[in-house]
Amino acid sequence: LQGALELKSQLIELLRKGGFELSKWSSNHSSLLDTTQNPPDSSPLHLGPEDQTIKILGLQWDSNRDNFTYHVEAPDLAFTKRSILSSIARIFDPLGYLSPVVCYAKIILQLCWQAQVDWDQRVPDSVATKWRSFVDQLPLIDHVTIPRFIPASDAEHLQIIGFCDASEQAYSAMIYLRSVSPMGTNIS
Repeated sequence: LQGALELKSQLIELLRKGGFELSKWSSNHSSLLDTTQNPPDSSPLHLGPEDQTIKILGLQWDSNRDNFTYHVEAPDLAFTKRSILSSIARIFDPLGYLSPVVCYAKIILQLCWQAQVDWDQRVPDSVATKWRSFVDQLPLIDHVTIPRFIPASDAEHLQIIGFCDASEQAYSAMIYLRSVSPMGTNIS
């Protein structure tokens, strides 16, 4: 806890030197919240059991469970290249957890380009069917939870595991951390 308090103090001071007054602070540890001095024109951001989720960088952070979740609004079902691109651009994923989802949507957009349709022209039925299926499944992202914390301090064994794959449509690489401790095995 002491290290976190020192880091918090250093961060607040660094931001202040840059001209940024920190107006809200949140933590899943109440001691870090209790020591925060908020500016007079803001209120502290305390999370109770009824309000445990904070939106940050397109993610939602559940501080009680210490998980990240996403919420993506299903786009309107318009079948033009312009509307498909616009819908893809609305999926904000700065940490890249939704990359496989976004990649599939971009593959559908590539099909629009290959079909040589204009921006506001209806896409071919084969592309429209794939896009409809994608849009119908998009709300399933709301059920994905990603642990924020990866326990490794008490690990007896750590492994970094990497995978990669490629096809004619896309390529991908992933890295996982596997930690084995007396409490069990965790894979990030």
